[in-house]
Amino acid sequence: MAEVLKVGREAELVWTITDRRLATAYGNPGVAVFGTPGMVEMMEHAAVVCVLPCLEAGQGTVGIKVHVEHTASTPVGMEVRCVARVTAIDGKKITFEMEARNAVEVIGRGIQERVIVGLERFVEKATAKHAKA
Repeated sequence: MAEVLKVGREAELVWTITDRRLATAYGNPGVAVFGTPGMVEMMEHAAVVCVLPCLEAGQGTVGIKVHVEHTASTPVGMEVRCVARVTAIDGKKITFEMEARNAVEVIGRGIQERVIVGLERFVEKATAKHAKA
């Protein structure tokens, strides 16, 4: 049986920043710090981890909106902690507040919306686009 999804539910991830998550890895030469795409990836992952135990078999979530501010840099080798917290539930739509910080400071904050979907139907609809292309 799935856990109850409620406002206030949280999940935390801790990553050590590696070369593959630097801005240089996302095509920004010379900027060898944690890249914004990597931070967004971490925030999305934290939100998924947060709600995963609350989903029924065959369900998943997909992101529909992300607003992020990346306010401080983090060098390779430093840890980043990211917390995603459920702030609203409206039917199948879940809203999260997210915060990422290194050992020195908050490096980013964001808001994300995700929707609960039936995975089989969702993937079928996406795959059917090949026939329309």
